[in-house]
Amino acid sequence: MEVVIYKAKQKEEYIYDMSLNPDVDYKILKDTRKITSLTVITPNIPIETAEKILKSIYGVSGIIGKLIPSQDFLINNSLKKFNINKIKKEIDSQGRIDKNLLSTVEQYIKGRMISIRQLINLKSFINLNTEEIIDCVQALYCERRIKMIPAVRTIKYVKNCSFCQKEPCKSCRFGFLEDDILLYAADNYNLKSIKKAVYKKINLTKPLKDFSDEFSAFIKSKKDYAILHCAPNSFEYEGIAAGAAEVIKSGGRILYTASPFEIQRAAKAFESSIRDINIGFSGSINYRLLDEDLVVDSINNNTPFYKSFDVVIFDRRFSFIDENIEDAEKMCKRAVKERGKFVIITSFVSKDKYGFSSPIIISLPVLKTKNPIPEPRIVLSRFIKGEEFYLPPLAVDIINLSLREDTGIILFVPDENTLDKVYNYLLFYERYEDTLIDISTKRYKEAILKLKRKEIKILISSDFKDVINLSSDVNVIVINSDDKVYDCETLINMCAAASSSTDKKTGEVIFVASNETERMSLAKSQIRNMNKLSWERGYLKR
Repeated sequence: MEVVIYKAKQKEEYIYDMSLNPDVDYKILKDTRKITSLTVITPNIPIETAEKILKSIYGVSGIIGKLIPSQDFLINNSLKKFNINKIKKEIDSQGRIDKNLLSTVEQYIKGRMISIRQLINLKSFINLNTEEIIDCVQALYCERRIKMIPAVRTIKYVKNCSFCQKEPCKSCRFGFLEDDILLYAADNYNLKSIKKAVYKKINLTKPLKDFSDEFSAFIKSKKDYAILHCAPNSFEYEGIAAGAAEVIKSGGRILYTASPFEIQRAAKAFESSIRDINIGFSGSINYRLLDEDLVVDSINNNTPFYKSFDVVIFDRRFSFIDENIEDAEKMCKRAVKERGKFVIITSFVSKDKYGFSSPIIISLPVLKTKNPIPEPRIVLSRFIKGEEFYLPPLAVDIINLSLREDTGIILFVPDENTLDKVYNYLLFYERYEDTLIDISTKRYKEAILKLKRKEIKILISSDFKDVINLSSDVNVIVINSDDKVYDCETLINMCAAASSSTDKKTGEVIFVASNETERMSLAKSQIRNMNKLSWERGYLKR
């Protein structure tokens, strides 16, 4: 979409700005800034070009739209540079503006980025036609209640998405087009007001109570970045409810972004822990950010919020099964207000990734079972890749031990091709009975239930989601653990699965690989550190 540039005169000074409909600007500026004339000086041009011309007048950090002396010389040079013919069109008619309509349209812009095209597509919800929506957008912009920017800018000959701050995707997950105009609310709309949210105190375990106290202290501090380092399956929403209540009581707003299957659970947990809280669910293009205290959003379908939340919590505990996790994390950071706080929940802290910004690290290092996380043994073998698959003797010993102790064993594999090799090897080379073995894939899930019911003893799985569904006694073998599909968080969760039952102390975990990778070493190191911290704090069973 395109705009024009105009100059509006007030005594001996001028306002230079861009417009979708200069009739609207003439009406507003005549009433509010007492201009005597308004002249359109360009034909319709791309908003990116208009933005560059205005910045040549006001400076890169200048405030566009303020009164300044005539800049005809700079204007003429800029128009020549962009090969644009200067025109002179006096505006003498005033656009009609309904203040009630402005508020209606503004509701769909507040707190997020949305394109004009998307806004027009919502006309059936807004009950306005296309021209009325465009006029309302221009009026809001002229009154400095919203801002307009190009969806894509060209910086040093490289296209850059204005929202994601990277090269545009072939298919934008938010539905933005390259020639779109993006809209977002000015920062002054989101004023705080005291709320009556009340935290319902409950008895917490010692690890969770310590965790809750540290999180509340962070919320009250001036720090703006925290990592909640949690052992797999140890996190409970009650651990952050007290801190969340403090944010809401002071008039703040929270965004909680989580895996799709965690959304309802998160909302129910906050609702039961904090009285008089207003919770919203985003995810649709017609979503409006109104008076919600806490908004729950999905990692896979997150909304392009922009500078609209006092605290943003990004739950990446299940990064090993979520798609687009890194992109979603970047998008969530865009939702934090100036001087707001950003929080990550994770089972793995990467110094390379997070170390530069000095976050506070709040640890919940112990499993709910109060058992240590099994530290994996690493077995290297040259015969686990290629057509001639061979499982090292130690791995076979663990399988036999599991069968003798009536304990289940799960073998994780990186893909279905390896799954077939392992299945055939155990069946035809090691001669295990076929009634003891089954496979689990993303398409076939009956086997994980069979393992829980002890109908089988050996499960071979290519679906990492099985990690979060285990609650019975199991030992774990990770085949080809040097494969790129296993990141540190995945490996840590697989190790913790061997200690997910309260019936026994600690299971056995083996990483079988051709080479020991940095990811394997880091996972082992972090498990050791979490166990050490749990022991020092007295969290483990004695």
